[in-house]
Amino acid sequence: AQQDAGGARAAVLAFLRVIDDDAPGERAYEGDGLAVAARALASDPGLAASPLGQGVAALIGQDWDRAVAALRAAPAESSGPVLGRALLGRGAARLDAADVAGGAADLAEAIRLRPGDADSHLFAGLAADRLGQPDDACAQVARFRALEWPRGAFVRGALARQPPAPLEVAAIALVRTCLLELPRRSD
Repeated sequence: AQQDAGGARAAVLAFLRVIDDDAPGERAYEGDGLAVAARALASDPGLAASPLGQGVAALIGQDWDRAVAALRAAPAESSGPVLGRALLGRGAARLDAADVAGGAADLAEAIRLRPGDADSHLFAGLAADRLGQPDDACAQVARFRALEWPRGAFVRGALARQPPAPLEVAAIALVRTCLLELPRRSD
Protein backbone atom coordinates (compact mmCIF):
# COMPACT_ATOMS: atom_id res chain seq x y z
CA ALA A 1 0.00 0.00 0.00
CA GLN A 2 2.91 2.36 0.74
CA GLN A 3 4.22 1.87 -2.79
CA ASP A 4 0.73 2.59 -4.22
CA ALA A 5 0.53 5.79 -2.16
CA GLY A 6 3.95 6.85 -3.48
CA GLY A 7 2.79 6.15 -7.03
CA ALA A 8 -0.37 8.18 -6.46
CA ARG A 9 1.62 11.13 -5.18
CA ALA A 10 3.96 10.84 -8.17
CA ALA A 11 0.97 10.79 -10.57
CA VAL A 12 -0.54 13.93 -9.03
CA LEU A 13 2.85 15.67 -9.07
CA ALA A 14 3.26 14.72 -12.74
CA PHE A 15 -0.20 16.17 -13.41
CA LEU A 16 0.85 19.42 -11.70
CA ARG A 17 4.10 19.57 -13.71
CA VAL A 18 2.22 19.19 -16.99
CA ILE A 19 -0.21 21.94 -15.96
CA ASP A 20 2.74 24.12 -14.99
CA ASP A 21 4.58 23.49 -18.27
CA ASP A 22 1.44 23.70 -20.43
CA ALA A 23 3.58 22.60 -23.34
CA PRO A 24 2.09 22.07 -26.80
CA GLY A 25 0.33 18.73 -26.98
CA GLU A 26 0.47 18.28 -23.21
CA ARG A 27 -2.66 19.99 -21.98
CA ALA A 28 -3.27 17.98 -18.82
CA TYR A 29 -6.51 19.80 -18.26
CA GLU A 30 -7.93 17.83 -21.16
CA GLY A 31 -7.86 14.13 -21.86
CA ASP A 32 -5.78 11.57 -20.04
CA GLY A 33 -4.15 13.92 -17.52
CA LEU A 34 -7.37 14.30 -15.57
CA ALA A 35 -8.06 10.56 -15.61
CA VAL A 36 -4.57 9.78 -14.27
CA ALA A 37 -4.97 12.36 -11.48
CA ALA A 38 -8.42 10.99 -10.59
CA ARG A 39 -7.07 7.41 -10.34
CA ALA A 40 -4.16 8.64 -8.23
CA LEU A 41 -6.50 10.34 -5.78
CA ALA A 42 -8.70 7.23 -5.58
CA SER A 43 -5.70 5.06 -4.71
CA ASP A 44 -4.37 7.29 -1.91
CA PRO A 45 -6.92 8.34 0.75
CA GLY A 46 -4.36 10.52 2.52
CA LEU A 47 -3.61 12.48 -0.62
CA ALA A 48 -7.32 12.69 -1.48
CA ALA A 49 -8.06 14.15 1.97
CA SER A 50 -5.31 16.79 1.75
CA PRO A 51 -6.12 20.31 0.55
CA LEU A 52 -4.10 19.66 -2.62
CA GLY A 53 -5.99 16.43 -3.29
CA GLN A 54 -9.34 18.07 -2.61
CA GLY A 55 -8.42 20.94 -4.92
CA VAL A 56 -7.37 18.61 -7.74
CA ALA A 57 -10.58 16.58 -7.28
CA ALA A 58 -12.68 19.75 -7.44
CA LEU A 59 -10.77 20.89 -10.53
CA ILE A 60 -11.51 17.54 -12.19
CA GLY A 61 -15.20 18.02 -11.38
CA GLN A 62 -15.12 21.66 -12.52
CA ASP A 63 -16.31 22.81 -9.09
CA TRP A 64 -14.32 26.01 -9.38
CA ASP A 65 -15.22 27.64 -6.05
CA ARG A 66 -14.35 24.49 -4.10
CA ALA A 67 -11.14 24.02 -6.10
CA VAL A 68 -9.98 27.57 -5.43
CA ALA A 69 -10.81 27.36 -1.70
CA ALA A 70 -9.02 24.01 -1.23
CA LEU A 71 -5.98 25.02 -3.26
CA ARG A 72 -5.58 28.26 -1.32
CA ALA A 73 -5.26 26.07 1.80
CA ALA A 74 -2.60 23.82 0.18
CA PRO A 75 1.14 24.59 0.28
CA ALA A 76 1.82 27.23 -2.39
CA GLU A 77 4.84 25.41 -3.82
CA SER A 78 2.68 22.46 -4.84
CA SER A 79 -0.62 24.18 -5.58
CA GLY A 80 0.32 27.31 -7.54
CA PRO A 81 -0.03 25.95 -11.07
CA VAL A 82 -3.26 24.08 -10.39
CA LEU A 83 -4.66 27.07 -8.47
CA GLY A 84 -3.95 29.18 -11.54
CA ARG A 85 -5.88 26.67 -13.66
CA ALA A 86 -8.79 26.66 -11.18
CA LEU A 87 -8.87 30.48 -11.22
CA LEU A 88 -8.97 30.38 -15.03
CA GLY A 89 -11.95 28.01 -14.88
CA ARG A 90 -13.76 30.09 -12.28
CA GLY A 91 -12.96 33.33 -14.10
CA ALA A 92 -14.34 31.98 -17.37
CA ALA A 93 -17.45 30.67 -15.58
CA ARG A 94 -17.97 34.08 -13.97
CA LEU A 95 -17.68 35.79 -17.36
CA ASP A 96 -20.22 33.33 -18.74
CA ALA A 97 -22.56 34.22 -15.83
CA ALA A 98 -22.12 37.98 -16.47
CA ASP A 99 -20.00 38.51 -13.30
CA VAL A 100 -17.41 40.42 -15.28
CA ALA A 101 -15.66 42.08 -12.33
CA GLY A 102 -15.34 38.75 -10.48
CA GLY A 103 -14.10 37.04 -13.62
CA ALA A 104 -11.56 39.78 -14.27
CA ALA A 105 -10.19 39.49 -10.71
CA ASP A 106 -9.85 35.69 -10.98
CA LEU A 107 -8.17 35.96 -14.37
CA ALA A 108 -5.69 38.59 -13.14
CA GLU A 109 -4.68 36.25 -10.31
CA ALA A 110 -4.48 33.30 -12.73
CA ILE A 111 -2.07 35.33 -14.88
CA ARG A 112 0.01 36.23 -11.83
CA LEU A 113 0.34 32.54 -10.96
CA ARG A 114 0.79 31.31 -14.55
CA PRO A 115 1.95 34.20 -16.76
CA GLY A 116 2.62 31.85 -19.66
CA ASP A 117 -0.94 30.52 -19.85
CA ALA A 118 -2.41 31.74 -23.13
CA ASP A 119 -6.03 30.98 -22.24
CA SER A 120 -5.85 33.16 -19.11
CA HIS A 121 -4.70 36.09 -21.23
CA LEU A 122 -7.45 35.53 -23.80
CA PHE A 123 -10.23 35.45 -21.22
CA ALA A 124 -8.68 38.43 -19.38
CA GLY A 125 -8.90 40.24 -22.70
CA LEU A 126 -12.56 39.30 -22.98
CA ALA A 127 -13.15 40.61 -19.44
CA ALA A 128 -11.38 43.89 -20.27
CA ASP A 129 -13.46 44.24 -23.43
CA ARG A 130 -16.67 43.72 -21.46
CA LEU A 131 -15.48 46.30 -18.92
CA GLY A 132 -15.10 48.85 -21.73
CA GLN A 133 -11.29 48.73 -21.85
CA PRO A 134 -10.52 47.99 -25.52
CA ASP A 135 -6.80 48.82 -25.31
CA ASP A 136 -6.29 46.46 -22.36
CA ALA A 137 -8.39 43.84 -24.15
CA CYS A 138 -6.21 43.98 -27.26
CA ALA A 139 -3.02 43.97 -25.16
CA GLN A 140 -4.18 40.70 -23.56
CA VAL A 141 -5.06 39.32 -27.01
CA ALA A 142 -1.54 40.21 -28.18
CA ARG A 143 -0.12 38.21 -25.24
CA PHE A 144 -2.49 35.35 -26.08
CA ARG A 145 -1.34 35.40 -29.70
CA ALA A 146 2.34 35.40 -28.72
CA LEU A 147 1.80 32.38 -26.47
CA GLU A 148 -0.86 30.44 -28.36
CA TRP A 149 -0.70 31.27 -32.04
CA PRO A 150 2.13 28.90 -32.98
CA ARG A 151 0.07 25.91 -31.87
CA GLY A 152 -3.47 27.23 -32.33
CA ALA A 153 -4.98 24.74 -29.87
CA PHE A 154 -7.63 27.08 -28.47
CA VAL A 155 -9.10 28.09 -31.80
CA ARG A 156 -8.96 24.55 -33.23
CA GLY A 157 -10.61 23.18 -30.07
CA ALA A 158 -13.35 25.81 -30.10
CA LEU A 159 -14.09 25.28 -33.78
CA ALA A 160 -14.15 21.49 -33.37
CA ARG A 161 -17.08 21.75 -30.95
CA GLN A 162 -20.37 22.16 -32.75
CA PRO A 163 -21.66 24.55 -31.80
CA PRO A 164 -18.77 26.25 -29.98
CA ALA A 165 -19.52 27.53 -26.48
CA PRO A 166 -20.78 31.16 -26.43
CA LEU A 167 -17.73 32.28 -24.44
CA GLU A 168 -15.43 30.72 -27.06
CA VAL A 169 -17.32 32.50 -29.86
CA ALA A 170 -16.97 35.82 -28.00
CA ALA A 171 -13.24 35.21 -27.45
CA ILE A 172 -12.65 34.40 -31.12
CA ALA A 173 -14.60 37.52 -32.13
CA LEU A 174 -12.41 39.61 -29.81
CA VAL A 175 -9.25 38.17 -31.38
CA ARG A 176 -10.60 39.04 -34.81
CA THR A 177 -11.51 42.58 -33.73
CA CYS A 178 -8.08 43.18 -32.20
CA LEU A 179 -6.32 41.81 -35.27
CA LEU A 180 -8.28 44.21 -37.46
CA GLU A 181 -8.06 47.19 -35.08
CA LEU A 182 -4.41 47.04 -33.94
CA PRO A 183 -2.92 48.00 -37.34
CA ARG A 184 -5.30 50.98 -37.56
CA ARG A 185 -4.40 52.20 -34.07
CA SER A 186 -0.67 52.28 -34.86
CA ASP A 187 -1.16 54.55 -37.91
